[in-house]
Amino acid sequence: MSNNGEILIRSAPPVLNAQHQSLSDEAILKEGLGDSDSSTDLGLYVHVPFCRSRCHFCSFYIRVHRDDRVRRFLQDLDKEIQWYASHASLNRRSVSSIYLGGGTPTVLSPSQLCTVLERLRSAFTVCADAEITIEAEPDTLTAEYLDSLLRHGVTRISIGVQALGEDDRSRLGRKDTMQGIERVIALTSKVGFRNLNVDLMYGIPGQTLDGWMATLSFVMQTEPAHVSCYACTIEPNSRFGVDVRRGEIQECEAALQNEMEEAAEALLTEAGYERYELSNYARPGYRCRHNLRYWTDREYVGLGPSAQSYVASIRFGNLADLHAYGEQLKRGRLPLECVERLPADQRARERVVFGLRLLAGVDVSDIESAIHDHDWHRTVEDLIDDGWLQRVGPRLRLTEHGRRFADSVAVALWI
Repeated sequence: MSNNGEILIRSAPPVLNAQHQSLSDEAILKEGLGDSDSSTDLGLYVHVPFCRSRCHFCSFYIRVHRDDRVRRFLQDLDKEIQWYASHASLNRRSVSSIYLGGGTPTVLSPSQLCTVLERLRSAFTVCADAEITIEAEPDTLTAEYLDSLLRHGVTRISIGVQALGEDDRSRLGRKDTMQGIERVIALTSKVGFRNLNVDLMYGIPGQTLDGWMATLSFVMQTEPAHVSCYACTIEPNSRFGVDVRRGEIQECEAALQNEMEEAAEALLTEAGYERYELSNYARPGYRCRHNLRYWTDREYVGLGPSAQSYVASIRFGNLADLHAYGEQLKRGRLPLECVERLPADQRARERVVFGLRLLAGVDVSDIESAIHDHDWHRTVEDLIDDGWLQRVGPRLRLTEHGRRFADSVAVALWI
């Protein structure tokens, strides 16, 4: 959900927008963690809130990297890990995916990052075949760093490339070079990683179709296992948002952005990738298991400032403030900012909205009966009649035409 309340199902992961509630840690444990289903697996997300600088499109909670900040954060993170690990309702559940994002996790030293992984493994029951993803920027990786990650059980590297054209990278505020990106992608494979994702962005202000096609062509030559193509969204509190308000840049026109999306699908599909989700393409066997958790109503615990969690139909989010996050943990409390217990009706709506990210759609055979709002069901039928949604057996999915208006469909079904 964007800052203005519009639901953006092209963006990942889903962001909590709950009302603040005065629930104590003990109440959270009783209502949420204590009620969780121990027979189901769990995902862990760790938000590492540091970057060397902020990209112009970014609106996530980050701070500029500084050694003293990192040391305090790691001490506080360890306290949060231990809080969750002390509860049998979570520490006995199988963890099938771990995702370290940010921010840029690889601004931490190899020793620091691998210590975090070791702490997670000692605190939780991590499956032997768990998918473990680390987000990275190209200029933070060396052969030694990658080798250390591989030896500590990391299975997947996600490199933030975004764009390759010099002008596009300058507009994004990126400092790495095309040569450096090419070097790191080759190095990742050479070290032994087989599961590499490359993050790309289209619809950047000033970007041309030719520039986007050149980026796609280069990436396909490197043959990563997975490619993410995110539409550039102008967030009000980002540098882009400020520049748009000042009239210094213009947003990409919708028609051009649609053309770029179609070009990506055509080129990547021809190259053997499957578009399995609105923004993601994978070779067979390389879908991102952790991110699928967000769109299929599966539970996860988020650690670190601004991280979101979803357990036993309760969504709760951490404070998006590094100092306040640490102060709460020093008092032995979770650093909660907001908590929301989802009624059955709302959970059902969310399952539909988020499930529609998947090109296979969402099985609604046991969902629609939980939604008692006649107007909602009428909206679904109207969207089908208008050619934006279609039923395929028990599944509801976006049509090819509907994918262009996925955000509008989400808004209609959320209300």
